[in-house]
Amino acid sequence: MFFLARRNLLTCLVLLGCLMLSASAQKPYVPVWVDTTGKLTDQAVADVVAQVAAENPNPDHIVVIVHGFATDKETSTQQYSTLGPRFKDAYSKAGKKAVVVGFQWDSSVESGLLGIEGEYFETIPQAHTTGRNALRQVLLALQQRFPKAALNIAGHSMGCEVSAAAVIPELQFDEKDKQPEIYQAGQDIVLNTATLAGSDLDYDIWYKGGVSARESKTRRCKLVWMTMSKILGEQQDEVLKMRAMVRGDASGNMFPLMTEQQYDTLFKNRAVLFDNQNIPTDHSFLKYYDEERLARIAPAAVFLADPSQPEPEELAELDQIIQAPEVGNILLPMLDSPRLAAQVYALWRMEHLDCGGSKHMSDGYLTSIVKKMRKTPRAIKGMRPDSECKTAKAGYWPTKTMMKRAGAPEGAEL
Repeated sequence: MFFLARRNLLTCLVLLGCLMLSASAQKPYVPVWVDTTGKLTDQAVADVVAQVAAENPNPDHIVVIVHGFATDKETSTQQYSTLGPRFKDAYSKAGKKAVVVGFQWDSSVESGLLGIEGEYFETIPQAHTTGRNALRQVLLALQQRFPKAALNIAGHSMGCEVSAAAVIPELQFDEKDKQPEIYQAGQDIVLNTATLAGSDLDYDIWYKGGVSARESKTRRCKLVWMTMSKILGEQQDEVLKMRAMVRGDASGNMFPLMTEQQYDTLFKNRAVLFDNQNIPTDHSFLKYYDEERLARIAPAAVFLADPSQPEPEELAELDQIIQAPEVGNILLPMLDSPRLAAQVYALWRMEHLDCGGSKHMSDGYLTSIVKKMRKTPRAIKGMRPDSECKTAKAGYWPTKTMMKRAGAPEGAEL
């Protein structure tokens, strides 16, 4: 009996040890640290790939999360320790296994509140260099080692600039951007999804950046998920509002300006989704990627990687709008959809029906109407009769519901 009990005890200890080893192998995220040079050694990249393979040699999805400005290593470690399990759980609930890579780049600040604006502008070119080098190094290595895994990026704030620089290295951020050394400039990174949460990218970066939109077979990302502050109401990102005063509007708080070709390519391929739900007023990284938003993003990413999976309602609604017959009474109700993406896609379709294309989206005319709704909604009624846009002139858009929200119910009368 003594020897039997001892053997059972040893067996339990071995099993407990195995469980502990298994738990320790499942880290919250795979870390990669990048200093202010914005570059990584080959060995550092190899270590990241090895850690991903150790966690799962055949992952369904790899998610690379990228933090923003004023974040040191300790802070990003705390953030990713929370976000890593949160992402994994969301993908698990969607039926797939994901490995999370936490891209930690040194965007820390040393000065106090009075000097932070200067450090902010100094960090912008560093973000672009980091994207064009270190993040590209990591993404290309993961893409090569795990060709069957769906590769996803989740950026926040200035991390969206890092992400854009990595995937579209030729993007011209401004006239001073000299496009420094680019890691494997001729090699494409192909993403399943790119989420730009609280994006610090200029709202007109796509228009002025000199990048041609690619068609579905050659584009570098199946879906770009963009959060955006609400046009009307109180749910606005206050940090991005302050950013607008010192640098201009960011795409996280203003509808992005694009060329007609870019709008048409993205919309007809259902390659962009605008999201203004639960925008955190304090710009919090953890709140932008809360459980509720990830419960929407993860199923979309899973479906895009494997269309045999259930199509989320948000994407199905966009497909319905794109494929709707060319009759206004089917599209008109979509202009008041509770989802921003559906509203924008319906407006794009109406613009093609009424005005023959996306001209009024691309030239900023519709954006000017949005700004009027924010500041002087009562003026819209008077501008309708002479509007150059037939959709606005006919009273289809802005809709009655939108006008009432803006505080000018009499302006909704056609």
